Parts: sequence; C-alpha cells; structure tokens
Amino acid sequence: MVDFPLTVEQSKLQSIATRIAQEHLRPRAAEIDHEARFPVENIQEVGRAGLLGLTIPKEHGGLGADMLATVLVIEALAQECASTAMCFKMHLE
Repeated sequence: MVDFPLTVEQSKLQSIATRIAQEHLRPRAAEIDHEARFPVENIQEVGRAGLLGLTIPKEHGGLGADMLATVLVIEALAQECASTAMCFKMHLE
C-alpha cells in the first residue's frame, strides 16, 4: 500500500464531500435506488457545496482539482450514495 500525505486542498475537498454525503445523500440513497431515478436533489446538494466545477481549471471558474482529489470526492460520495457518485462522475469534464 502506498502511503503519502494529502495536500491541504485534497483534504478540504474530501471533507466537504464526506459532510455532504453523510448529511444529504445518505438519507435519500435507498429511495433513489428503489425508484431507479436520477438523483437530482443530491446533485443539487453537491452543487451547493461548490463541487460541480471540481475538474474545471481555476482560470475558467472551476476548482482545478487534481486526479487524486477527484477520486477522493467520488469515493466519499459513493460511500453514502453510489448512484449520486456515478452520476457526478459521468458528468465531470
């Protein structure tokens, strides 16, 4: 296993995603999966947290996150709602 420290930015993004996932995605995950529907309200929560521009370069108004930060965010979302994580990932740059 490779062990290396995360940057401040990577840790911050992971924390934001974890909080959003636990507070907002988890309560709706089973319902979304049962109804087999696009998780609109969850994606809106991800957007309110500022994560929709995750991989967009900063000079274009995004967060400019690197690959590891992107994976950490997706992983945090998937821990609570795999459907939301998948839809979020499919719509990244």
